[in-house]
Amino acid sequence: MMARYYFDLVDNGTSYPDTEGTELPSLGAAEDEAAKALLEIAKDQMPEGNFREVALHVRAGASKPHVW
Repeated sequence: MMARYYFDLVDNGTSYPDTEGTELPSLGAAEDEAAKALLEIAKDQMPEGNFREVALHVRAGASKPHVW
């Protein structure tokens, strides 16, 4: 059974909640997706090594986004 996971982005203190989510088979798969997404963000958005504080918070379907 697949569960819906949401990936809320925090970029330099600004929160961008995921409103759609992604169906994945497990929390481990969601954590893998978050790691891949962070690598892509670093590669695409910070190519010159500029400092930014970026985080992805993974939450399960029933939980509400956290306000940072």
